[in-house]
Amino acid sequence: MSKATALQPKFNVGDTVNYTDRQGRKQSGKVRHIEGKWTAFGSAYLIYTVQHPSYRNGQMHCGEDVIEGAAQ
Repeated sequence: MSKATALQPKFNVGDTVNYTDRQGRKQSGKVRHIEGKWTAFGSAYLIYTVQHPSYRNGQMHCGEDVIEGAAQ
C-alpha cells in the first residue's frame, strides 16, 4: 500500500467531531491538526489533535479509532 493511499484522513482540519476522551467521557471538539506517521515496519497511521474543553492545554491527541464521527 502506498503512503498516499494509507494516509487518507476521514476528517478534515476544522471539522467538529464527537470522540471519547481518556476518562471515557463523550466530548465534541474541532480537529486542529492531523499528522501522518510511519512505524519502523512501514505501517502508516494518523494522529489527530482535537479541541478538548477541560484539558489544561485544551487539546487531546488521538487516532481515528477514538473519533466516533462528525458532530451534527
